[in-house]
Amino acid sequence: MVEPTLIGEILGGAPVLGQPVASQQDLMAAVERGLPKMALFCLARRVFPDTKQQAALIRQMAPEALCGRMMDRLSRAESERICSLARVVVMAGMVWQDPGQARRFLTTAHPETEGETPLQNALSESGAVMAEAVMARIVYGLPV
Repeated sequence: MVEPTLIGEILGGAPVLGQPVASQQDLMAAVERGLPKMALFCLARRVFPDTKQQAALIRQMAPEALCGRMMDRLSRAESERICSLARVVVMAGMVWQDPGQARRFLTTAHPETEGETPLQNALSESGAVMAEAVMARIVYGLPV
């Protein structure tokens, strides 16, 4: 299981979220309130160094975030998707210990993720669980 503090950090930490994430309850409360739009931008920057790729990811995760929706916070559904993706991104970083290798895993289609990239899978909670299962098998030396 990925530590909630690490998920909070990848989403911008206390400066963006308004308070530190010290527990699963803190993370759940932030999601229920709706994550600030800036959390999505922080996550996109962590995944991709290129601004065009960042924008594409943001459009996938919360299309209205780039369309100037006047709200400061994302919806609960958008926040849940972002949290799932953040969990997968954090886990990839832990598994590969190298941002480039983690990015390569996240953006390369994999047979165990139904031919989609783990990043695409992580757009839903069930897909995020699938991507995490692949990484767990890699960590434990099981066939993938």
